[in-house]
Amino acid sequence: MKKLYFLFIREYKAKYITIFSLLFILLFGTFHTFSWFLYTKGILVSDNGKNIGDLVRITCETSSSYPREIKNTLKERHHEAYEWDSKKVDILTIGDSFSNGGGNGENRFYQDYIATIYDKKVLNIAPSTTELNYIEMVIALNNNGLLDMLKPKIIIIESVERFAVHRFSKDINFEYNITQEQFLQNMKHSIYNVDKAKIKHNISIINKRNYDCVLNPIYYKFTKKSIDKNKLVYKRELKRDMFLTKEANKLLFLKESIDFIQNSTNEKIKKLNNNINKLAKILKNKDISLIFMVVSDKYDLYSSYIKNNNLAKNNFFNIMESLKKEYYFIDTKSILLPLLEDRKNVYFPDDTHWSKIAAKEVVLNMPIKTIFNDKK
Repeated sequence: MKKLYFLFIREYKAKYITIFSLLFILLFGTFHTFSWFLYTKGILVSDNGKNIGDLVRITCETSSSYPREIKNTLKERHHEAYEWDSKKVDILTIGDSFSNGGGNGENRFYQDYIATIYDKKVLNIAPSTTELNYIEMVIALNNNGLLDMLKPKIIIIESVERFAVHRFSKDINFEYNITQEQFLQNMKHSIYNVDKAKIKHNISIINKRNYDCVLNPIYYKFTKKSIDKNKLVYKRELKRDMFLTKEANKLLFLKESIDFIQNSTNEKIKKLNNNINKLAKILKNKDISLIFMVVSDKYDLYSSYIKNNNLAKNNFFNIMESLKKEYYFIDTKSILLPLLEDRKNVYFPDDTHWSKIAAKEVVLNMPIKTIFNDKK
């Protein structure tokens, strides 16, 4: 009897475990399937050729999504480094995602506005690694002789505001050099030339973002900081509607825009300025003018419009304004702030990047015509 009792108990436990396991698998699969087809798939996978911004892909805040197609309606376009035909160019650009079509949409490259408005041949060289310093890229071009082949009259170095101090206030190797062959090889392998279609195709129905799409609305509603569960993106209310979306008065922006504000000290920004000045003097010896363009963070640009804003303010542009410069500085914040008064979607509501509205306005305020007239 005792043996039969233990056998029954073991059999009962085995059935219980089996039923529980099957029920768990069923609920697990059902959750991911429903979440995928109701929310996640439409955010992560574009079936209609339209793109959704990085902030909505992180947060699943579909009420802020602004689907858009990649298209070019301008008369002229710039050239990418892998297209270089060994002939001279007028303008060379180097920078981060703002220089490499980040944000997508219509006329996503500001360089195409330069090519069209000023009728200049523009070549963009995208970094081959995230660690590569843009100043040292120019130094290498100068030291290995490629700059003498390119013969640009202007070099534009661009950086988004939150990374500018980190990138350019460090010690720079002004003797940096790599061979022409290696540099040309690097030019063909940009970190921005990613096969996005392949990445999207490889996304599984069962993925972490399914949980985010369910939980993030709860976190935004009930947490005091109004931040997603992964603590990556803030969501704040604006004083008025500033976007062409369902939640037109909601601002999504990266937490790292706040985290990096601590880098904007007088000491570090002065070192940044000294490094850019030193590069500008080197380029002047070859009759090349340097333009340094810092793209305002979305948070910094819209910060004065945020209701009850208790987050830190960024003084980067204020400190930069007082420094002596041997180069042309593009203060994008000052250029774009007036647009916020009567234009919507200056930056994309679902993305960290600017729209064609901002890109064109910044290009119109560049001293390109003046520089070329001075060089005649």
